Amino acid sequence: MTLHFEAESGAAVDRYHGVEIPPPRLVPLDHPDQTQFEYSIYRNERRHGFACLATDEVFQENGLAIRHFTLHFEEDGTIEWALKLKSWMNIEGDAAAFLQRLAEGVVKVFEKQTANYSSELRYQVITDAAALDRHNLSLPSAKRLPDSRIELAYVRVPLNP
Repeated sequence: MTLHFEAESGAAVDRYHGVEIPPPRLVPLDHPDQTQFEYSIYRNERRHGFACLATDEVFQENGLAIRHFTLHFEEDGTIEWALKLKSWMNIEGDAAAFLQRLAEGVVKVFEKQTANYSSELRYQVITDAAALDRHNLSLPSAKRLPDSRIELAYVRVPLNP
């Protein structure tokens, strides 16, 4: 059975596997709209690390301020590390399904957020077919975006004034 995360206050939790993902540490990078999201992922008493590049965009939609974070799972190093996590955490099942469920977990961390007073927040994890192919992974049911990228996970956190 692969992972299945539920959003809790300040974390994403898979009770069946004993996995918890608290909010990441955000490390600014040289480019102003890029950030490294660094996660600690706990399985029972053991801590594992996972990081990915994220880009950040702020825009208006129907008069509402939106802050959209895109977490990038198309880099080889990110996918390779995720697959190592699967092995280290001893999670059975399909590697592609694990990657998608991990993506869901890293954004579900934010789902119960309530301190967003000035904008709606959106968190999206993307990859592309070429990246999946390089690792012999297939996700035929994943959402294809108009720009040919693949959406692995998406969470919208409404404005909470």
